[in-house]
Amino acid sequence: MTHERIGTTLAGKYRLEAVIGEGGMGVVLRATHELLGETVAVKMLSKELAQRPDVVARFQREAKAA
Repeated sequence: MTHERIGTTLAGKYRLEAVIGEGGMGVVLRATHELLGETVAVKMLSKELAQRPDVVARFQREAKAA
């Protein structure tokens, strides 16, 4: 699996490296925190769903719960 953001840096600190999984809402990417050198997972909404306020609100609730 590939993703258009692989090889880029998110928020100036997370280097996006590989797709871990894909689902109905978007994609989960493996990333490295560039300053700390730690591996993290980054979940990103699909572009289409990111335009829907109800979906964004649900995504934010899930992030807070995690």
